[in-house]
Parts: sequence; structure tokens; C-alpha cells
Amino acid sequence: MDPSDDQILEAVREILKDADLNTISTKKVRGMLEERFGVDLAERKKRISNITLDVVEEINRAQDEAEEEAAEEGSAQESQEDEDDGVVDAKPKASAKRKSKTEAISPAKRPRKAAPASSARGASAVKPKKRAKKEDNGEEDGDSKGKRSGGAYSAMLSLSPELADVLGEPQMRRSDVVKRMWAVIRERNLKDPKDGRFHINDEQLVKVFGVKRVQTFGMMKYLKKHLVPA
Repeated sequence: MDPSDDQILEAVREILKDADLNTISTKKVRGMLEERFGVDLAERKKRISNITLDVVEEINRAQDEAEEEAAEEGSAQESQEDEDDGVVDAKPKASAKRKSKTEAISPAKRPRKAAPASSARGASAVKPKKRAKKEDNGEEDGDSKGKRSGGAYSAMLSLSPELADVLGEPQMRRSDVVKRMWAVIRERNLKDPKDGRFHINDEQLVKVFGVKRVQTFGMMKYLKKHLVPA
């Protein structure tokens, strides 16, 4: 019994969930579906291709949303850390103001308050430790950021001027190029209305792909000539 479109949709989602979208093709997906359901799906080739493209777009949108949420959380955390640092710095300043006011109001009592004055000097001596701690934290943050970004930079590729003009970046990772190009096609509404497996390039994209009409799932064979090791 042939599977329904809903069954094929769920199966495609499972297949693409952990798949490399840079290398998998609609033909491979259809072969895996035929093996799963035990039927020949050649007559539904076009429908399966459209379903596969829709699922790829779902995955790309979900990844974009996850990255945006992560970026927002990171910004909120940095703002909170800045506020916390401000509170730490404010305490010794307030203490110093209170001491200066006391000395101004009761100058005659200064000789009898030698011990508190000494402790005040001790308190001022502690301040550099707080600043040093803050500097140490800054160094640790810098190192951790470097470690997080090191792997990404090692996989960076330089984009040709034509591709960089479309994507807005001179260098990107291979996977990000594919994902961003999917977003461009979606935002510009370039999907071929007669056959959703293809998209119709506008004037700018023709400079990248070299042709007017491209099968979207196989666009990497056109894009790879625009990518060189950074």
C-alpha cells in the first residue's frame, strides 16, 4: 500500500533531521523512502521533491530562530554581568565618601581615630584586589571567547565578490552559505511556481549561478566555484 503524503512528510523529517543538507539529494531521500515503505515511488518523484524542499526550509528556519534566541540570551547575560560589575565598583566609592564626610565634620577627633584611619588605609589597599579580580575575569572571558570562535574560523571560506554581494559577508562557513542562500531564495520569493523543486534566479543571482533556473536542492554544485579556503 502506497504511503500518504502525511506519512511521507513525517518520514522525510526523520531522514533529514540528522542528515548533511550539503550532500543529500532528493534522489537519495526518495530511495530511502522506497526502502522504508517497500514500494516504488517513481511516479511521485515530483511530489516527494517538493515535500523534501519544504522540510529543508523548516529546518533552516528552526536553526535561524535558535541562533537568534541564543544571541539574545548572550546579550542579556553580558548586560547583567556589566550591571553586577557596576555594583561592585560602587561600594568602595560610597565608603570613601562617608569617610571624607566624617573627617570634614569632626576634624578635632582625627588624632583619637588613628586606628580607624589605619583600617581605612587597609580598605583602600583592598581595592586593587577587586580591580585585579575584574581584570582576571576579563582575561578569562577573552580566552573563552577565543576558544569558542577558534573552530569556526578554521572552517571559514572566502566568498567570491559576486557571492559576497548576495550574502553580505566576505567569509562564511560552507553550511552557512547554503543556509543563507535558502533564506535569500525564500525572502525574494524565487521558487518556481510551476515546479517547486526549482527557483528562478533574479539578475543578481544569475551572476552567481550563471543560469536563470536552478534546482534548489543541487545549488551547491554552482556555489562551490565561488568558495575558496580563507
